[in-house]
Amino acid sequence: MAHCFRCNANEVKKDEDHKPGCPVVKAKREAANRITKLAAGYRRKNQPSEPSSHGNLNRPGTCKKCGVIVPNLLLHLGKCKPAA
Repeated sequence: MAHCFRCNANEVKKDEDHKPGCPVVKAKREAANRITKLAAGYRRKNQPSEPSSHGNLNRPGTCKKCGVIVPNLLLHLGKCKPAA
């Protein structure tokens, strides 16, 4: 029997067992959607975006978050630290 101390839910085995608005589930969702949010800024405006491909990012270019010229945008997005 697992217990989530953040949302006070009993018998937690998967994410659906948490209470609505649990910070643990929110953090997991934000981490999963992070690459999708960053990739949305690099998609071409006149072409449909495909959820399973990052073809436009697998190329050299300038990062829009930190302004660094990188050899591969897709690899850089995972470790990008924007300038404050």
